[in-house]
Amino acid sequence: MPELAQYRNRITRNQDQPEPATCQRCGQAEETLVHLMTECLVLEDARSHRFDEDDPITFLFNEPEVALSYPRDAGLTKLGCV
Repeated sequence: MPELAQYRNRITRNQDQPEPATCQRCGQAEETLVHLMTECLVLEDARSHRFDEDDPITFLFNEPEVALSYPRDAGLTKLGCV
C-alpha cells in the first residue's frame, strides 16, 4: 500500500472493493496526511523529535524544509507514502 489509503480510495473510486483507509501504522484512524503529521500515535516520537511542542502543520508554512524532512525521518518515504 504505497499511497495514503484515504486519498487512494478517493482517486481510484473503486466502489466495488474499496481498500480500507485505516492508517497502516496505528490502525486507529483514517490514513490522511493530517493524521500522519499530527495524530498517529506510532509516529509520535518522530513528531516530537522533529517539531518539539509546535504544530507540524504550522511548520509547513513557516519552515517548510523542516516539515518536509519529517516524512523522511519518520520512515514514511521508505513505505512510499509521501
